Amino acid sequence: LNIIANASSKTYGDADALTYTFAGLTNGDDASVLSGNLSRAAGENVGSYAINQGTVSAGGNYTVAYTGNSLTIDPATLNIIANASSKTYGDADSALTYTFAGLVNGDDAGIISGGLNRDAGENAGTYAINLGTVGAGANYTIDFTGNNMTITPAMLTVVADNRSMPYGD
Repeated sequence: LNIIANASSKTYGDADALTYTFAGLTNGDDASVLSGNLSRAAGENVGSYAINQGTVSAGGNYTVAYTGNSLTIDPATLNIIANASSKTYGDADSALTYTFAGLVNGDDAGIISGGLNRDAGENAGTYAINLGTVGAGANYTIDFTGNNMTITPAMLTVVADNRSMPYGD
């Protein structure tokens, strides 16, 4: 009996779905004589893992010829959304912050590293906030939604000096 593992893929954090095809049943036998499950090399990070015969068998009437394949784990999508920011002309930039969604597989915010940056400029105006160096390792692809930092004009107070002059000058 020939059992052939199907190539498989999944997204990081999803469950495995290992399937196979078979050929060579005889004597009126059907798929009901097959039992057990395929297995695969251990690991949950992005990469390729060998699919093994595991416990798949067809009972004592068949010798199994097994052909393996691979399970590919692709990165999950992590959404990083920049928060709008503002400052007054002449002030220091406030911290550029973001929210995120999409961590899977028990991962927490501790896997996210780096920081956002913004377009250069210090004059009053609007400057794009960019992904900068934010990352979450090989298990995630970042889907970034930018925002803006607005620099507002500084308040300028003009106070006239007290002056006096003789009448008619």
